[in-house]
Amino acid sequence: MKIGKLQKNWNKFGETDPLWAVLTYDVKKNGKWNIDEFFETGEREIKEVLAHLDSLKVVVIKSKALDFGCAVGRLTQALANRFDEVYGIDIAPSMIEQAKQFNKHGGRCKYILNEVDHLSIIGDNYFDFIYSNITLQHMKPFYSKKYLAEFARILKPGGIMVFQLPSERSRGSTLTKRVARAIIPENVIEWIFHLRVRWKAALRNEPVMEMYGVQREKVIDFLTLKGVKTIETQNVSQNDSVWLSYRYYAIKI
Repeated sequence: MKIGKLQKNWNKFGETDPLWAVLTYDVKKNGKWNIDEFFETGEREIKEVLAHLDSLKVVVIKSKALDFGCAVGRLTQALANRFDEVYGIDIAPSMIEQAKQFNKHGGRCKYILNEVDHLSIIGDNYFDFIYSNITLQHMKPFYSKKYLAEFARILKPGGIMVFQLPSERSRGSTLTKRVARAIIPENVIEWIFHLRVRWKAALRNEPVMEMYGVQREKVIDFLTLKGVKTIETQNVSQNDSVWLSYRYYAIKI
């Protein structure tokens, strides 16, 4: 899916069911998220991530932070409780407009609409901390790698980036699925998978939410080339997901 279509789909999610589009629990679909409960999940998540960095003896400068793929600001608001200045960036105008309405931190928390596949609106070596969760997984690796390269550019030397990205889909629990994955080329499986996702969305007259992964070893190698050292990868796979997913903790050298 090209960047323009990606924006169109996520803008539609922002117009129809924005909170569920961020945290897709079945029981919360069709506007059933409680606002306070929703934002409390962001508070818990950021607290957990920063505590984990502390356990790794990693010093995080609490000055400027970025929430990439901020949607309505679930994580941006939590970051703003801990950092001096926070930016939330998203591709969907409808999400950004709602994020501004939910903002409780005034000018210390800024929301920016970014409609392109780069972050040239941000200068080099600007942020002390960059965070992104359940965002890069919704775009083709061509784009997620471009954004990771931009993270490396806009992060200060010694700055920390933490992001989540699926690595690969499981080979399947049944013999049939395992055999199929053994004999069918991965690119064909990818094509079938996304064709099915788009077909189901079209039947329901809903926007499309695609999923992509990049193998963990390739992510680590890519970061290394960009001058970023991976400190740790943490398995954050969901029990009900076919994807093996990791959270990456990394520092710019």
